[in-house]
Amino acid sequence: MKYNLNDDYAMRTINNNLIIFPKKTGVNDIIYKFSDISKVMLELILKYNDLESVVSQIISMYNTNRTTVKRDLTKFIEQLIAANILEGKCNETN
Repeated sequence: MKYNLNDDYAMRTINNNLIIFPKKTGVNDIIYKFSDISKVMLELILKYNDLESVVSQIISMYNTNRTTVKRDLTKFIEQLIAANILEGKCNETN
């Protein structure tokens, strides 16, 4: 998997929240706020670009089970792609 933040968006951390917003007006007026686990997942996705590495990191941080993390992470990535926040394709299966 190789994911990048869509070039139309910028990302900033404000008050421990990850904020993603359009760089230009007219692209999309939605501002996305990620906190807690969604913030961690997005940061790890952009850092590692490898589903198994991200899954392993989340398991070590939250002491949870691999199947659940992989399923939830894949769904999260699909939602980010559908919202045009991320560009890329998840090649992993559930």
